[in-house]
Amino acid sequence: MSTVAEAEQVVKKLVEGGATAIKVSLEPGGEDGAPWMMPHGENPVPATPWPMLPEPVVKAIVSKAHALKKRVIAHVSENTGFKRAVDAGVDELAHMPCSAIDDGLLKTAVDKGIRFVTTIDTLSSCGMGLHGNAMKLAGKGAKFIYGSEIAHDNVPWGINGEEMHMILHLTSGATTDFQDVVNVFKAVTSEAGKRLGVNPLLGQLVPGAPADIIAVRGNPFERFKILEYPALVMSGGQIVVNKFAKK
Repeated sequence: MSTVAEAEQVVKKLVEGGATAIKVSLEPGGEDGAPWMMPHGENPVPATPWPMLPEPVVKAIVSKAHALKKRVIAHVSENTGFKRAVDAGVDELAHMPCSAIDDGLLKTAVDKGIRFVTTIDTLSSCGMGLHGNAMKLAGKGAKFIYGSEIAHDNVPWGINGEEMHMILHLTSGATTDFQDVVNVFKAVTSEAGKRLGVNPLLGQLVPGAPADIIAVRGNPFERFKILEYPALVMSGGQIVVNKFAKK
């Protein structure tokens, strides 16, 4: 899309079609270590720089989505796209940016209340740019939401314990206490549920919550890793896996 009118029409059509959020991609490509810069099967990576939505169009997308009570999520990876997303007023970043982001831009994003989906484990090949962004954002009081790329074959079918470990390591500072661990669990459950906007109880184990349930052997507050191998899985009220059952 290239015009404000076209952008508004596309957003309207998506919402009418049932979209719960609008996502925009704002990146020129070329980031070192980014998995999307690597060939996938027979499809080569397109030459960079990639085209990016103009600033007025991005602002129109955000404005129209907000008018229709939908949040806007942005995929950004470096300073140019990050600034465009922040200036437009997006609500959430779908990934931790791969390249190092200017400190001033990070502060502005936090001050505007933008939420950050982590996916640190999936994008770990991005290296210190990714990790530095997470640590700086944590120091500025940013709000994080757990995110893990389930489609990747190296991501466990349970909750990604390595992702939780990285969130804890990069956001808790020089010392870690139990509240830091609790905050990571909230990012994975109740805080993530709130951001989906489906039901205020989503992500909580309380009466009336539309949550699926997993159970594990051991104490996940002591060892995140066991969440990757749930012994009980309930979905939609049905037991899918039950390794506790007597044979």
